Amino acid sequence: MGILITDSRSIPLREGTIGRALGFSGFEPLKSYVGKKDLFGRKTRVTKSNLADALAAAAVMEMGEGDEQTPLAVIKDALVVFTTKPLSAKAKKLFLDPEKDIFAGVYLGVEGN
Repeated sequence: MGILITDSRSIPLREGTIGRALGFSGFEPLKSYVGKKDLFGRKTRVTKSNLADALAAAAVMEMGEGDEQTPLAVIKDALVVFTTKPLSAKAKKLFLDPEKDIFAGVYLGVEGN
């Protein structure tokens, strides 16, 4: 069994909120497509799917953003790899170093960074 703690967030230049993973345990948060073929038969070089945030978005959609009072959601048959690895070893996988982030150029131009 995996556990996922979620919250809502907004995305720049997008209307509305979406769920995101704040914490998780019991499953691998990323699915790597690196080295696998895409629809055109080319090897993928960088794509990873963020399963933790994708599941969080689905859970928050079910729980609601208003007065629905639905404190949890149960996700069945999710296409995840369950694991018993300690959370601390996985938690860093969802965060990128700024030099690897495709948006770093935008953030580096902001005063105070």
